[in-house]
Amino acid sequence: MNFCYLAGAEPALAPNRLKSAARHIGRGVVFTNGTVRIDPDLPFLIHVSLWGGAEDTPRLRGGGNTDKAFRLFGQDPRARFIYTVNAQ
Repeated sequence: MNFCYLAGAEPALAPNRLKSAARHIGRGVVFTNGTVRIDPDLPFLIHVSLWGGAEDTPRLRGGGNTDKAFRLFGQDPRARFIYTVNAQ
């Protein structure tokens, strides 16, 4: 295996698993809601899921995820902000 996708149940909450994956798999992507910092030494890309702007997120997802995600990952060169389109 030379690439992995780490997603579901907020992988950032399991930093030891992320580190283990990085030791054994050279490349990958972590899908996150952006509310938990990810070790800056982790070599994987980070896809931060946004469910709307700061005004829509509380209604669609709960909490202030958008602002926190930009504070934690806005300057991180690994981060890609992925905007989720929905019927609302």
